[in-house]
Amino acid sequence: ANLFHHPHRRQFRRKLNFGIKRQKSQGPAQDRTDFKRPAPYPPFRHVPPESDVPPGSGLLTRSGLLTRSGLLTRPDLLTRPGLLTRPSLLTSSGLLTRPGGLDFPAVPCYHVSPNMNICLFEPEELGRPLDLRDERAKHILSVLHKGEGDSFSAGVIGGSSGQARIERIERAEMTAANGKSYTGGSMTFSFVPEGDGKPLYPLAMLIGFPRPIQLKRLLRDMAGLGVCAVYLCGTQLVEKSYLKSSLYDEEECRKMLLEGTVQAAGTHVPRVRICPDLAAALAELEKEADPQASSSRTVKLAMDNIRAEGSLSAWLAAAGESMKGNDVRAVSAIGSERGWTDEERDLLAGAGFRLLGMGSRVLRTETAAPVSASLILSAMGRL
Repeated sequence: ANLFHHPHRRQFRRKLNFGIKRQKSQGPAQDRTDFKRPAPYPPFRHVPPESDVPPGSGLLTRSGLLTRSGLLTRPDLLTRPGLLTRPSLLTSSGLLTRPGGLDFPAVPCYHVSPNMNICLFEPEELGRPLDLRDERAKHILSVLHKGEGDSFSAGVIGGSSGQARIERIERAEMTAANGKSYTGGSMTFSFVPEGDGKPLYPLAMLIGFPRPIQLKRLLRDMAGLGVCAVYLCGTQLVEKSYLKSSLYDEEECRKMLLEGTVQAAGTHVPRVRICPDLAAALAELEKEADPQASSSRTVKLAMDNIRAEGSLSAWLAAAGESMKGNDVRAVSAIGSERGWTDEERDLLAGAGFRLLGMGSRVLRTETAAPVSASLILSAMGRL
C-alpha cells in the first residue's frame, strides 16, 4: 500500500520489475549472490484529521493546515528569505494580517504589491494614525527599515505624490478577546505633496475577456503603461466559463490596477468597466467620453488578423506627427483568444474603428494588449 503513496513510486516500480525479470532469467534468487532486494520505503505519513486541530490556536500553529503539506517540517523552506514576508502571499485572503488568527481584532486588508515603489493612501487616511498591522506600515518598517524622523515616497490615490515623514511610532502590548497578547500600535506621519502623481495617458483599451488566470498580469501591465481606462467585454467567441469567474468584478479589477499603479510609482488608477458584450462596451465608451474633448481627435484602432487593412506599426509610421499632441486621444480594441467574428468586425467598423494587424502570428490576449498599447503610446510620443 505504501508503494502507491510514495512520491518516487514510479522509480521504485521500475527497479522492482527489473529485479523480477532478472530473477526469472537467471534462476532463483537464493542461488545467486548478485540479486539485491530493494530497500523498504518509509511508511505513508499519517495526516491528522481536521477534528484534531485545536480551535482558536491561530493559522500558523494549526497542525492540520501547514504541516499537512510538509511546509513546517522542511526548515529549508522557512529560512528562504521572502517566503513568509511576500505581501502578495500574506494579503491574498486577509487572514495573515491578523497577528493571532480569527480571534484578534480585524484590520482592513489593504492589497499591497510586492514591488511597492510608493505607498498610496486614500484622501481620508491623511492625518490619521496608521495601524501597525496594516500592510503598508509593515512594508515601511520591515522592508524599507524606516523609523521615526525618516521619510518615504507616498501619494494620494487619484491625487498628488510626494514625501511622507514618520513623526511617531507607538507600540503597545494588546490582549485579544481570547486572552492572547499581541504587539499593536500605530504610526503617525505627515505628508508633503510635491508632484502630480504621473497623470494617465489618453489611451483607452477595449479588451475581450482573457483567461481569468492571466487577468491580474494583464491589468497590472495596463496600469503600469498608464492607460486611462480599461473596458473588459464579452465576445461571441469567448469561453463562456470565463464570464462566471469571481475575478470579473469591477472592485476586484480595481485592486489589480492598483498593484500596477503602485509598481509604476504613480497615484492615478485607470478606471475599469465590465460589459457583457461588444455593443455594450462601445456604448459605454461613447458615454464616458470626455465632454471637454469635443475639439480633440480620437483615433480608433482594432487589432485583427483576418480582415486587417494593414500593419499597425506601418499605419502608425505613416500617421507620423499627426498622432502627437495634447488633442489626440486613442482607443485600442483587442479581441478574446479566438478573435472577433464577422458580425463584431462590422460593428467595430461601423463605430469608426480601423482594423489593423500585428504580424501573421496569432497572439494571446494578454500579449497583444500590452504590445499594441506600447506601439500606440510610442507613436503618440508618450514613451
